Amino acid sequence: MTVDDLVEFIYSNQGSLGGNGILPSFLQAMVEGGPEAAAEVLGQKKGSALLISRTATKNPIAYAMHSAMVCSDDPVRSADDVKTDGVGRYATLFGQIAAKEYVELCSLVNVRALPDSTDVDVTTDVPVLLLSGTLDVQTPEFRTREVADALPNAEMVVFPGRSHVQIAGANLCASSIMTQFVLDPTADLKTRCVKKTQAVPFAPPQDAGAKSERN
Repeated sequence: MTVDDLVEFIYSNQGSLGGNGILPSFLQAMVEGGPEAAAEVLGQKKGSALLISRTATKNPIAYAMHSAMVCSDDPVRSADDVKTDGVGRYATLFGQIAAKEYVELCSLVNVRALPDSTDVDVTTDVPVLLLSGTLDVQTPEFRTREVADALPNAEMVVFPGRSHVQIAGANLCASSIMTQFVLDPTADLKTRCVKKTQAVPFAPPQDAGAKSERN
């Protein structure tokens, strides 16, 4: 187990429904249990990842298309290109890990890089609905806002305490808003349910320990 395994473990849980809720308990267990506890938690995660990688080519995510888009628009040539000014150690390490993966992917897809003149914001009058969560570490709220600001007919809805995925993340309010938008993209959206949407609950380490003792 390496520090990179820990970084990827934290990131994967931050971006998943429920994973971010139990992350404090996992971290506390590793702090209190030392290397053995860390190896047990991270080992299971790494073992699962290795098993999944055996069928990566059958994954529904279009990795080749994703890589071609990234590597033609803004190719990652070196992990040293990651901007780390004012960034903490965890974020720096994750940025370097991701950069190394893209360096390899870009060398494999080997697509032509587009000129800098193509680096302009897309704009369209077509109605656009953007759903965001305040705990999203993959597409942070402020990045989604940049997209919304570039689109003159965009509606952005932010869900407090939610992470990356809204529709597939058991968010009934998001589903309701999306349905409204699809039925009539020009109508004013009813978003009152956003205030009632339950944030992902966190399980404090002491609560998790108490539950384990009761079980």
